[in-house]
Amino acid sequence: MRQLTSLFISPLSGKRLTVNETVNITVNETVNITVNETVNITVNETVNITVNETVNITVNGTVNITVNETVNITVNGTVNITVNETVNITVNGTVNITVNWTVNITVNETVNITVNGTVNITVNGTVNITVNETVNITVNWTVNITVNETVNITVNGTVNITVNETVNITVNETVNITVNETVNITVNGTVNITVNETVNITVNETVNITVNETVNITVNGTVNITVNGTVNITVNETVNITVNGTVNITVNGTVNITVNETVNITVNGTVNITVNGTVNFTVNGTVNITVNGTVNVTVNFPFISECGSYNPQSCIFAQICNICAFLALWIVVIRFQQVRDYGHNSRVNIASIILGFISCLGISLIGNFQQSVMKEVHLLGAFLAFFVGLAYFWLQAWLCYRAPPSDDHRWVGGLRLTFCSISTILDIAMVTLHNTGYKSGAAISEWALVMSFFVLFGIFGCEFRHIDCHQLTVQKRGLKTLSTNGGDIRI
Repeated sequence: MRQLTSLFISPLSGKRLTVNETVNITVNETVNITVNETVNITVNETVNITVNETVNITVNGTVNITVNETVNITVNGTVNITVNETVNITVNGTVNITVNWTVNITVNETVNITVNGTVNITVNGTVNITVNETVNITVNWTVNITVNETVNITVNGTVNITVNETVNITVNETVNITVNETVNITVNGTVNITVNETVNITVNETVNITVNETVNITVNGTVNITVNGTVNITVNETVNITVNGTVNITVNGTVNITVNETVNITVNGTVNITVNGTVNFTVNGTVNITVNGTVNVTVNFPFISECGSYNPQSCIFAQICNICAFLALWIVVIRFQQVRDYGHNSRVNIASIILGFISCLGISLIGNFQQSVMKEVHLLGAFLAFFVGLAYFWLQAWLCYRAPPSDDHRWVGGLRLTFCSISTILDIAMVTLHNTGYKSGAAISEWALVMSFFVLFGIFGCEFRHIDCHQLTVQKRGLKTLSTNGGDIRI
């Protein structure tokens, strides 16, 4: 038996370690390990590691770990792992990990994990995992995970998980998962998930889940799911979901669910579903739903931008906005020239064409930068289109009385003032309702505001009818022949 009481290794480079007999490692002091080159570790016998103090591991080179036998890891202190290079882990034997204190893992490069044996993980302390790059996990045998303490997972890179055998997950404490990038999960084996406490899942980007085998989910605690991005779920095998606690689902983005096999859902507790975005549900198989508790479904009225955020709607939305921006720009130019031709070339008229150009730019930004892709630019475009555009129409209402082409101002001016007032009220209502949480009311105000803008643009037709149009045509004439001393010239 070998006991390790104090160790400082930096840098560790160009090493190959093969374990053919039993190794027992106990860490009672701080250990700092930095890997700057390639390290290959092969475990052919039992390794027992107990951490009672702090262990800091930084991987700047490549680490290849192959476990052919048993590895037992118990963490009673703090373990900090930062991966800046590639780590490949293959488990052909048994790995037992018990976390009684804190484990912090940051992945800045690629981590590949293949499980051909058994992995048992028990979390009695806190685990914080941040993924900034790619993590590939393939499970070909059994993985058992029990969470008795808090686990925080943040995904800023890509995570690919393939389950070809059995995964058992039991959550007895809080699990927080935030997905800011892509997560792909393929289930070809059996997955059993039991939630006895709270699970919070926030999806800000894309999650793709394909179920080709059986998935059993039992919720005895609380599950909170917020979807701000896209979630695609395809069910090709049986999924059994039993809710004995509370499930809260809020959809602000898009959820696409395709069921090609059987889905059994039993609700003995409470399910609250709020849909602010899009949910597409396609059932080619069987869905059985038994409700013994409460199910609350709230579908909010969508914003225009939400309807055009994802393909293929986003393509049509962008094209419509570009066409509208071009037509609006043409109207702004014609109106400016018309007012100037009537002898009112004032600063107000010049200011109006500038505001009109800016508003048209905002319309183009709204269409080409969807809120699901570049929300900040999209909101800038909305501000330019709605608020600067409203200022443009108020200037036109003023010019209607100052530079009238005819007596139309007696009714056109009043109509324009009316709809400018309505648009102002809708603008204020949209912002106020959105900031106070009444998204349906804000969305309805936005739709009404756009319709009011269409009317304001249409009112220009009453004034443009005074514009004279001239048509230029090319007239064909018969050829004339002129005789000269040098010969004939045909004109």
